[in-house]
Amino acid sequence: MTGALLRFWEGIRDWLTNTAANAVQKALGYSARRAMLKAICGVDRVVNKLRTLATIYCKKNPLDTHIDRVKVGCTAPTYEAEKEVLQRIEKEKQWVQELQFKM
Repeated sequence: MTGALLRFWEGIRDWLTNTAANAVQKALGYSARRAMLKAICGVDRVVNKLRTLATIYCKKNPLDTHIDRVKVGCTAPTYEAEKEVLQRIEKEKQWVQELQFKM
């Protein structure tokens, strides 16, 4: 679900920064276009934080009655991923991370 929303945002962002920004500039001037692009950048920063942050729910032991919540941040942005990884994601249309805890 989150992946679909992030992908949807990319399309909206591209449309806003090109088509809509040009229309705003023609109607309201260059300063309005700059303000619009600044707002888009602010939203895009929030989306990038969502893209690089994962929440993991796990049990330390199989018999535990409680679940630990761990937030993990990505150390590199998605555009720095290796090409073969991106090709595999594109081919399989999903990205599954499996974690295994051994103690």
